[in-house]
Amino acid sequence: ECNSGGGSYNEVSPIAWNQEVRVVGNCEELGSWDPSRGLPMMPSEVAPDCWISKGVSLNTGRPVEYRYAVVPKESAGTQSVRLGNLTSSEVPPLRWEDHQIRHCMPTGRRHILEDDEGRGRSVMLYPTSPMPSQAGPWLTGRSTQTAATKKQGAASSTAGDFESPFTPGGPRREKLEKQMLNERGLQVNKDDNVFVVFRLLPYCVHRGEDGSFSVVEAEGELKQVSLLRHAIAQSDLRDDKEKEQRSSPNVTFVGDPGLQTSDPEERKIIAEILKPYSCIPVFLDNPVLQYEFCLTVLWPLMHSMKVFQNNLQAFDDTKWRGFQMFNRAYADAIHSKLPSGALVWVHDFYLMLVPRYLTLRQPATTVGFFLHCAFPGSEILRCVPYREEMLQSMLSCKVVAFQIFEYARHFLSCCQLLLGAAMSFQSGGVLAVEHEGRSVIVRADHVVLPSERFMKEELVQQKAREVRERYSKKTLIASIDRDEPFAGIVLKFRAFQRLVADCRQHQHRVCLLQHVVGDTSNSSQELINVLKGMAEETNRSFGHPDPPVISVIHGPISVDERLAVLNAADILLDTSINDGLNLNPLLFYVAHERDYPGHVIVSEFSGCSSFLTGATKVNPWNSDAVVQALHTAITMEAETLERHFLRDHSYVLDGKLTQWMYQNLDELKRAQADTGGHIVGLDAGMHLQRMGHSFRHLNFDIVLKQYPQARYRAIFLDNEGTLAPDLGSILAPVTRADFRRDGLPPDPQVLDSLRSLTRDQRNIVVVVSGRSKEYLEKWFGSIEDLGLCAEHGFYWAPPGRLRNTGSSDQWQCMGQSSEEEEDWKSVVHELMKMYAKRIQGSVVQYKGSAIAWNYRQAGVGKELALELFRLLDPEGPDALLHGYPVTVQMGQGWIEVKHQDIDKGKAVERILEEMQEKIGQMDFVLCIGDDRSDEDMFRVVNSFRSESMGVMPSRRMSDQNQGVKLGHAEVKAEAERFFTATVGRKPSQAKYYVKNTVEVSDLLEKLAKQAIQARFSRYTSMPSLYGLAGTGSEDDEGPMTGMQSMKLNS
Repeated sequence: ECNSGGGSYNEVSPIAWNQEVRVVGNCEELGSWDPSRGLPMMPSEVAPDCWISKGVSLNTGRPVEYRYAVVPKESAGTQSVRLGNLTSSEVPPLRWEDHQIRHCMPTGRRHILEDDEGRGRSVMLYPTSPMPSQAGPWLTGRSTQTAATKKQGAASSTAGDFESPFTPGGPRREKLEKQMLNERGLQVNKDDNVFVVFRLLPYCVHRGEDGSFSVVEAEGELKQVSLLRHAIAQSDLRDDKEKEQRSSPNVTFVGDPGLQTSDPEERKIIAEILKPYSCIPVFLDNPVLQYEFCLTVLWPLMHSMKVFQNNLQAFDDTKWRGFQMFNRAYADAIHSKLPSGALVWVHDFYLMLVPRYLTLRQPATTVGFFLHCAFPGSEILRCVPYREEMLQSMLSCKVVAFQIFEYARHFLSCCQLLLGAAMSFQSGGVLAVEHEGRSVIVRADHVVLPSERFMKEELVQQKAREVRERYSKKTLIASIDRDEPFAGIVLKFRAFQRLVADCRQHQHRVCLLQHVVGDTSNSSQELINVLKGMAEETNRSFGHPDPPVISVIHGPISVDERLAVLNAADILLDTSINDGLNLNPLLFYVAHERDYPGHVIVSEFSGCSSFLTGATKVNPWNSDAVVQALHTAITMEAETLERHFLRDHSYVLDGKLTQWMYQNLDELKRAQADTGGHIVGLDAGMHLQRMGHSFRHLNFDIVLKQYPQARYRAIFLDNEGTLAPDLGSILAPVTRADFRRDGLPPDPQVLDSLRSLTRDQRNIVVVVSGRSKEYLEKWFGSIEDLGLCAEHGFYWAPPGRLRNTGSSDQWQCMGQSSEEEEDWKSVVHELMKMYAKRIQGSVVQYKGSAIAWNYRQAGVGKELALELFRLLDPEGPDALLHGYPVTVQMGQGWIEVKHQDIDKGKAVERILEEMQEKIGQMDFVLCIGDDRSDEDMFRVVNSFRSESMGVMPSRRMSDQNQGVKLGHAEVKAEAERFFTATVGRKPSQAKYYVKNTVEVSDLLEKLAKQAIQARFSRYTSMPSLYGLAGTGSEDDEGPMTGMQSMKLNS
């Protein structure tokens, strides 16, 4: 039994105070069509237009028919009008709220039924404020008297045993209501411009015999571009009431016009005649060469075929360059006509690089990508030399959508393995890929058929009767496939031969009608010959000449012919070995009426198998399973057949292509309105980045201007990734190999700059690293007054001015070793060693203050990592480390256990406190790092900056002579003396970023020259050396003059 969780019904016409609504259906629980015994519904306390019911127990898997009846309250208990032999539409005195019988199939332990498309639920979640009129027609046109009477009914109903399943949202109600209103405001409308990009336009240009051009509708009604054009046309044909609620956007199609020419004048003429059709043509210089990569590489690749496994030759770069030119031509056509703020919706794998080229030209372009075919797994995609470029282009979009979630999962795994991109979940259940500071939304939303467009006409009915007459008294199994190797037609014929050979009861009673769709002049004749040979062999052994057991028809087939065949068929058999969606099973349900059910046998490798719950799924390579599925379908009882058929029939017919289009465009518009940051362009690695509005490049001019004005300065620098390149970031993510490297020391130029900076008595320079103290001594030991922090601050060697005189060992330990600390270290080390043995490629890294298990190179082990994290997490009372002074952190590919009082932030905090105690207030701080551990430094410096703004150091005479005024301007200038910068554009607590380690080196060199200049200016008058420092970064607005610099230091 299914415990139905009640239902919601949205009232269409007003309900009087002396009336009530009841659910009446064909089962005893719903009154057996007796309105007096129907299930009562009560008006919601918080949603005046919504009526809801209690739950009832229903049999699972059994279809239920029901309607809503309006019954007078005073006669509700006595009036009894039974259906008897009448149909539900013939019941005389009662008022039925609508004119259709509704259907549902109870499933699961709890089934909540909504007949208002979720509108009532939305209203009840946000009950405190009246909804705006544009929220929907169900909230408009209501009188005050009606609302008041329903409120009275709701109050009186509370005395009974009815309890609403919807409750107010408490203190979060206002926030939810605001979120809902924002969602409704972020829908595409008449003010939006949408560019829909397909390989081919929905209209074709033909050249006449006289050389004139004409425009005709493109052939192929089942092509996605034609379906989408139909959906747009249907949205324009809605009635005025619907248009008031949602206006259609301005849609422009971009694609190949079907006629290519190199003549500039002819191209202008073609573009002009396509304007009335809202189409922009794309002209290609070499269509055959530029399209070859799609056919020979991408098409088999998307169908999980390793295209290079039988080819000993190297990859042909010519095809790839042609593919780049092909996509660049589309991007050029879009960019030349794209208005500001427009949405670009790119379709299918042919145009996979278009998003990249668009964002290269204009980084703020809002691009969405929908892949209509399958997406391969990582073991297939990694065979392509240009895999990173393909993924990077898809990740240049705001939204990437797939037909089913399986393809989205393949995409996510490829992004993680090949690009190191992480997956995240955002509010509202949004799945996203976090890559280079941007969130790319990933959706799975399969295409639906406009069933109203393919409703059977008389021509279809006539053709269907002809097919049935030919195969009279036989069970007709139909199949429609393209002439391609992924259709699995040979596997289908083998299974059918097994059926008629092994199941004698089906001999002379079943027939297979196979349509192979393709151009008879260009298709694979070898495949057709094999199929015809298998068909002739089967017909000789088990059939009669008319009709044959297997019929093979090769050639094009129109939509009407396709619908006629599917309508006449009893069973649809699909054995494709890889198909992105496969529309034929959907057309089968469109072609059949409710009173003439059929059954679908679909390959589990077809995309539609994931949502067709009533169809039988088979493995095409398992002939026994296919034979068994055919036997079951042929012998299926009528009641079982109807139950399976109705599961998918209503699902397919209820799908609206217009609604599907709006859902995708709305998601794209919401992504466009994301205010979390703005796109700023490409970094040194040609990666597109998005950052917060306050996150900007570190202006070297400002740093160089504030540096000489400060009395005491502190400079904190990370090592690898900041002063020296990080080999891990250079090698990853292409190889993901662990070289167990020793790391790279800084360049001599960097060491010279550090040496010059430390010689200035007003500077405290500290290198904070995760490396051991032995490495830091080896790399930086030659710089006398440089401060060093090893192992994230567990060990540190104070800078020269903070050292204690007479100390033999300059290294100090911030955390004292104890038996307790050795205890947790031994436990963690042994436990991590066990996990490292279980995951090949993972390693245990032992440090003085922390122990880490790194499984990033292994590519697997996330579940084991979660298990290990739960075992170690000291917050849990049953954890192994409960009570120990440690913290456990988990990141992408690693788990680290460290002392809770040891990190780079605490090391910097301690140094700043000692500097203030022994030297004085710091009025200039520069902190640069590159990875997660450096975020602790940024946090401490930012906090120190905020506190220091209230402690204003006294201004020197030179500042007063410059006319610096106290007050807000001085506070702003003071705030600019605290600089936190991360290397590379990425989300960070730092206020600024620098592009790479080269910029860090340049900045240190310029600061060092400032220090040299300051020493010279104390003893002699000489020309400014500031010019030696250059003009700052390439983004600088202009250099400060040498005389200004000398004046500030005098």
